[in-house]
Amino acid sequence: MAKASNGIILFNEMTRVQMPALVHLTRLGYTYYGRIFEDMADTVYDPDTNKLKDVFLTQFKKLNPEHEGEAEQVLKAIRQELDNDDLGKSFYSRLKTTSPVRLIDFDNPKNNAFHCTAEFTCKNGQDEFRPDITLFINGLPLVFIEVKKPNNHGGMVAESDRMNRKRFPNKKSADLSISRSL
Repeated sequence: MAKASNGIILFNEMTRVQMPALVHLTRLGYTYYGRIFEDMADTVYDPDTNKLKDVFLTQFKKLNPEHEGEAEQVLKAIRQELDNDDLGKSFYSRLKTTSPVRLIDFDNPKNNAFHCTAEFTCKNGQDEFRPDITLFINGLPLVFIEVKKPNNHGGMVAESDRMNRKRFPNKKSADLSISRSL
């Protein structure tokens, strides 16, 4: 860990890995959304689904002009599907569906909106987790990325073990990462 003469840490996980990863994502076509804080709930993002409200509504209207007034109804149906205890399988099927509404345009990816942010806290009741990077497609948080600086003690092996042994087998964590992060 490098420190400046005033004792400030110069290199950490954020400066060595997270920020370069975000820069790379912007080069790939993602738009950096900026930091999303808890006090932005209900304005910028929906705290129940963690979706970016304005982005989702704009993209829903764009992809489904004949169904533009049905966005909230579709979200309600998705929330119900996510409560089915199927670890998101019905939601995945909905993502792939092109009728009657589309959430993602797989035929023409340029019709989609791609965003990324860092340290976005996802909550489900009392449980929460904060991935290093969250990727949104059309306002839906679909990818979580954990980054580790080189030579980190345990590194990716320790992170993988934590995710596979502690988070994924835990029903509450599965609900948090899949269901509530819609």
